[in-house]
Amino acid sequence: LQQLRKGGFAVMNTLRKVALREGCASRLIRTSAGPGTHLQSSFLRRVFRPSTNFAPSALEAAEFQSAGAPVVSRNPNLELAAAASVHDVLAPIIRSRGLDDLFEGKRPNWWWTGLEPARCPGWTADRGLTSLAMPNLDTCSRQEVLDYFDNTWTLTELLFASLQGDAAFYLPPYHQLRHPLVFYYGHPAALYVNKFRLAGLTSKPINALFEQIFETGVDEMSWDDLSQSTTAWPSIREVHSYRKEV
Repeated sequence: LQQLRKGGFAVMNTLRKVALREGCASRLIRTSAGPGTHLQSSFLRRVFRPSTNFAPSALEAAEFQSAGAPVVSRNPNLELAAAASVHDVLAPIIRSRGLDDLFEGKRPNWWWTGLEPARCPGWTADRGLTSLAMPNLDTCSRQEVLDYFDNTWTLTELLFASLQGDAAFYLPPYHQLRHPLVFYYGHPAALYVNKFRLAGLTSKPINALFEQIFETGVDEMSWDDLSQSTTAWPSIREVHSYRKEV
């Protein structure tokens, strides 16, 4: 296994071709196989294409099936779920927290706590909002830094605008190695405040509780099983108001 980890892309591609030819497949165990690569080890269930979220290509899937090997995934996000199954997954959250339909459908103007996408640096009429290149802090102007901030802030809200209903923000990740998405919605704002306080640019918290619970993420290690956390996450309305205040 250590040799495979050192082999990088060449070993990965060779193993994948051999496994496909022999009709064998790899078990869902994620290990590092070099920069930007992931190795699925112990040839028992399936071989994955590297660097594509562990999903096989259509050609590979067909080859697996023709060889009689099962094409399975432990990642439910790789499959299109029926509306009924989505409702079943979210039902416990809705029962415990209620349902706020304010966050369904296309987001109105109040959703944007910074600049609206069409007014944001990086907006193009044909492609929508695109990500600006990271500025060089040795040579950039103040305006370039402000443009980059506005761009990343609005891109974050554009991503979260795709979540339909507030229950989706509280759904624990399937792999149990990350916080629910509400954390990542509040995290950038809390991080800015905490960094400003550390630098002495501000002396008081804006919301001490939020700046504590949204401060620290989690490394993807098996012992960091935080999806079972008992954190009482605030409502999305409250987090939205916090982002706007920051």
